[in-house]
Amino acid sequence: MTLKQLANKLAQLEFKLKTNKARQAEIEEQNKALRAQQETLKQELYARMKADDVLMLETAKAKLNVHDTDIVTVSEWDDVYKYIARTKRWFILQRRLSQKACLELLADGKKIPGTGIFTKQDIKIKLI
Repeated sequence: MTLKQLANKLAQLEFKLKTNKARQAEIEEQNKALRAQQETLKQELYARMKADDVLMLETAKAKLNVHDTDIVTVSEWDDVYKYIARTKRWFILQRRLSQKACLELLADGKKIPGTGIFTKQDIKIKLI
């Protein structure tokens, strides 16, 4: 295959991907509306089941259980970071670096211990 043929084949694939992405955006909008309806129904059902002291409900189409889960939230990150540093309980953090922030620090000549950089090789394509 020539370079132009390869480039044209890549352009065709890019076009298909963009078409699929547009369809995905439409589907995601529909899903967003469905999730909102679902959440409204869940809240109403939860409130009514709690009020009627019903912990489990079974219909022809579904089995439902009232389920409460504790979720940790942070109101003061500075206090949390101080606690972690003081107690060495680093395991309570999820490990992920902000690419943008790290690249900015590295561009300013700052070194971040324990990190490295790899170069992702790719071809950018713009349809004409």
